[in-house]
Amino acid sequence: MTFENYNINPNHYIFGGIETIEYLKAKLTPAEYRGFLKGNVLKYVSREAEKNGLEDLKKAKWYLDKLIEVENDRKLSLVGDVEKIED
Repeated sequence: MTFENYNINPNHYIFGGIETIEYLKAKLTPAEYRGFLKGNVLKYVSREAEKNGLEDLKKAKWYLDKLIEVENDRKLSLVGDVEKIED
């Protein structure tokens, strides 16, 4: 883990053998998980000027990248569902 990633995803988020973000993804509904990610993007972008500057923007980007992954996975799932119907 690089120093840059350490500030966004520190080792204590992996305590117990599972990353906190993966635990949340497993326990929340897809809509709740998307909302969690979106809320964190908004939180970090909104406070960056008054709090941690570039570090908060990097955190917002990290959560936005996760949100993009979720959306890509959803679209791939929809394509797979359509292909099953067509078969």
